Amino acid sequence: MADVARLPDGVRAHELARVPPGESGERIVRGLFWTLVYHLDAGRWDELASHEPIAPEILDALPHGVDSALDVGAGSGRLTRHLVSRARSVTAVEPSDPLRALLSTRYPTVTAVSAWAEALPFEAGSFSLTAACGAFGPDPSLIAELAA
Repeated sequence: MADVARLPDGVRAHELARVPPGESGERIVRGLFWTLVYHLDAGRWDELASHEPIAPEILDALPHGVDSALDVGAGSGRLTRHLVSRARSVTAVEPSDPLRALLSTRYPTVTAVSAWAEALPFEAGSFSLTAACGAFGPDPSLIAELAA
C-alpha cells in the first residue's frame, strides 16, 4: 500500500473510490497495478506499449481527413501517432501526468488534456472521431460518455 500512497492525491482518490469496502491491501495493490505503473513508472509502460502494436485491421478502419479526433486514455501516444496523420487536429485525454508529458514531447501539435474517460471535459459532438486503444473495460457509464 506504500505505492498506492505515492499516487497523486486526485488519482488515489479516484481509484480508491472504485474499491469495494473491506478489500485487503494486497488485492487493492493488484487491482491498481496498471494505475501504479502509469503514474509511478511511466517509462516502463511506454516501453511495454512500444512492443505491443495496434492490430493493423483497427488502424485500417480509422478514417483519413478527419477534422478533429479525440484519443481517450492516450497514454504515451501509441494510437495518437496514427490519429495525427489522419486528422487536422488531435486532442489526447490522459490522466497520468508522466504519460501526458511523454505524449506532449513526442507530439507537440496534439492538445493533451488531463481528464478521466468517464468525465470528459467536452461538449457532446465536439469531435469528428473519438477513439481509444484498450484504455478501459465495458463500463456502461464510460461507454455512454464516449458515445456522447
